[in-house]
Amino acid sequence: MPEISHLSWPEVSIPQTNLPVKIGGHPYLVEVDEFSRGLSQAADAPVGAARIIDIADDAHPKVISNIRLEVNSAAARAGDEAKDVPFNPLQNYAGHYCSVPSRDEPGVVACSFILSGLRLFDIRDPYHPKEIAYANFPVKSQQQNQPPSSYVMCAATFVPERGEVWYSDGNSGFYAMKVTNGVWPFAQGTKVLGQSIARAAPVRPAPAPAAPGERTASLAATGGTVPVGTALALLASVLVLGLVRRRAA
Repeated sequence: MPEISHLSWPEVSIPQTNLPVKIGGHPYLVEVDEFSRGLSQAADAPVGAARIIDIADDAHPKVISNIRLEVNSAAARAGDEAKDVPFNPLQNYAGHYCSVPSRDEPGVVACSFILSGLRLFDIRDPYHPKEIAYANFPVKSQQQNQPPSSYVMCAATFVPERGEVWYSDGNSGFYAMKVTNGVWPFAQGTKVLGQSIARAAPVRPAPAPAAPGERTASLAATGGTVPVGTALALLASVLVLGLVRRRAA
């Protein structure tokens, strides 16, 4: 397969997965690295986290923003964080997996940050993602000689109609988390560079006008699908009605 383009970034560690999404109708990737480069505990070793990549020009993709925690910075790693031992040297507070509720106008991305738990970010403005919620429940580690911690390495899933995010923690099991304080789901549309972009409703063609004296059957345009049996029954009724009319004529 031919290589179309190559992209890297200063904080690159171990690129793992990417999620193609559209925000404001524009194509992006939500990409996440894991762990740290060279699996190093050095303070200045780039730590895996997430970022948003503009892929409108697939020959020249570009990173437009980063999704990171303060604990992922070199300053934090050189500070009190260095005392957090004996944590697993491969993981600590680094990123692992991200997931979105939909590929079209997802609104948010949930990322597992291992010992920092699950983090939820608003990405409606892909140039300025921001953390809006988190779930972090340190408990006794199942690994030997490690202090209590979270251990979130999963890709979360979403139940938007209930405002829930589901995920699992390697130390304490499965969680169905409801996002509180009306933070998510969002009532407003997408924002790109500070400008609101309403999500347009699909345009449905107007039904063809009926001929004089002709009856028409119609269904509510809900965006759902009609059961096959119902559709066949409606079709048969229309065909029989037409046949009777032609014979009467």
